[in-house]
Amino acid sequence: MPALSLAQEVENLRNTFPGRRIGGGTRGECAARMLVHLVPDGSVYAPPASGGYLAFLQGPTGTPRPVVVRFSPYQAPGGSQAGWVSTTATSEVDVDASPASLVLLPVPATQGPTVWESFYDCAGEEGDGGGPLGYVQAVSPPALTLLIDSPEPTDRSAAADVAWLASACGSSLRAADVASRFGLKDVLDETWPQNLPVRCTPVSPAP
Repeated sequence: MPALSLAQEVENLRNTFPGRRIGGGTRGECAARMLVHLVPDGSVYAPPASGGYLAFLQGPTGTPRPVVVRFSPYQAPGGSQAGWVSTTATSEVDVDASPASLVLLPVPATQGPTVWESFYDCAGEEGDGGGPLGYVQAVSPPALTLLIDSPEPTDRSAAADVAWLASACGSSLRAADVASRFGLKDVLDETWPQNLPVRCTPVSPAP
């Protein structure tokens, strides 16, 4: 079988990667809290090669928890296996707990397609028993994005929207404006604050 061209490989990734732009589950306050990667709808994104940011949105909560952000090399599944294989993370950072807000991180240095996961650290959130079966969900279901090279118009548009967020670092933006920019009008309802802080502080690598 002839080898695929780079353009064909990128197109295959865009069409087949099982991304999840919106993380969070249905069980427990921490695990159910919304976390949204601000990327194109398919959750495959080619960010700026240098000087750019990745951005995610944290939903409202009464008990904020830290966020773990993890970057892992993408490995295509083999045989009949579906989905993707996440190998050992090459980079992981912890983001301090905060209420509803926008968080911007520098685009990491990567080599080849990279899986970006973001999830809340929910350890201990459910209490000692963790429910009738003693179950404790230590992390929330992650938001999941594949980072690639070879930007398309949708990637450039997303990067421009993230640059708009970056222009407000250290201040706040109207939630309605954020919802309009990122197609989240059905997500940001009356439970969200009217203004969202924009956090662009440096993030130290997790130990």
